[in-house]
Amino acid sequence: MVHAGLALPDDTPVLSEEIGGILEPERMIQAHMHRGQQCGAQVQLGHPVIGWAAIGSKGGVAVTTDKDTYYAERLIISPGAWIDQLVPEFKGLCVPGRATVAWFKPPQPRLYHSSSFPVFILQDDHTDAAYYGFPEHGDAPGFKIGKFDAQYGCIPDTLDRNQHQSDIAPLAAVMQRYFPRAAGPVINFSACMFTATPDGQFIIDTHPRHPQVCCCAGWGPARRHGKPIEWH
Repeated sequence: MVHAGLALPDDTPVLSEEIGGILEPERMIQAHMHRGQQCGAQVQLGHPVIGWAAIGSKGGVAVTTDKDTYYAERLIISPGAWIDQLVPEFKGLCVPGRATVAWFKPPQPRLYHSSSFPVFILQDDHTDAAYYGFPEHGDAPGFKIGKFDAQYGCIPDTLDRNQHQSDIAPLAAVMQRYFPRAAGPVINFSACMFTATPDGQFIIDTHPRHPQVCCCAGWGPARRHGKPIEWH
């Protein structure tokens, strides 16, 4: 498939997946919460988890927040980059890293709208680095691009969320090289976190000592692909 807004060398191998699309995580989370509430779940927002403990000889858990302590038969722990703070067994196995993305304002926006341009993953031949991005869609202005890489070893609670020239420079270079008609000014920036695991895969398993507890971690570059978690 040929796109006027994409400048690739003639010998670049390309895979086009017609059923590919965009998942909006905020709306997905809201939908899951709404469905859970319809099924009787109680959603507690704005109350950080302080800790949890396995209780009872037959299994059970207690979860303590800054508001109250809650009791249940089973527990799913999925705190992203904070996993080793709640499950010490993950210390050193799940390493948080600072990752950055930027939105550029295309001088020719019609070429980079979701109606005419796809979501993409790109291997840069110049640096051997991988990038991903999204066309303009919905209420999100700008052409989004990020790098499948992170500065590992950051502290989640003190993550540097400021924009630096060193963040923008590699993204701008790729924009000029492969998406020249979208390489306008930066209109938005975000610093988020990847979590590296030893093999780069998700961790979804029961706790090594408490089978009533399921632990989920490793939300790094792979979490940007909806299907792999289903395959695993």
